[in-house]
Amino acid sequence: MEINGYGKGRSMIAKKKDVVNTEAELCQWVLPLVRKQEKIKDVVIRCGSGTLDVDGTIALQMDIPIQTKWRISPREEQHVALTLAAVSTSFFGLGGEMLRVAVMKALAAFLPEIEDVTIAQDAILVNVGNRLKCYGIGVEKDFSAITVEPGTLRVEV
Repeated sequence: MEINGYGKGRSMIAKKKDVVNTEAELCQWVLPLVRKQEKIKDVVIRCGSGTLDVDGTIALQMDIPIQTKWRISPREEQHVALTLAAVSTSFFGLGGEMLRVAVMKALAAFLPEIEDVTIAQDAILVNVGNRLKCYGIGVEKDFSAITVEPGTLRVEV
């Protein structure tokens, strides 16, 4: 990583870097945002093998426990896509497609209120480059890879 004039009132420019985040860090960043809405509750985030596993309860006509798996992939212009790969429930009689629609509808209701986050079909797009600028970190390149392993999320710049 190359640092150009990093210090008070200056910004850092990351040229080549692997950033590893733990499940605890992801929960610390994401859960306060999720708690601001009413449809999805009791959220637990885990890093699985290749997917980000998010479990919780969705309020339809009653509270229904759900398990979701999200694939994470880099996109152009320092965006990251979280694509809903699978959704299931132990609640009898509800199909995966009905739950998929309900989850994406619940997320679409509050995620656009969060700066640098948009919804596109079955994906959440996050402009991570802009989010990092808020912390004084400038990223000159797109993300080359994102790897999810049990307990950690690795982003390669």
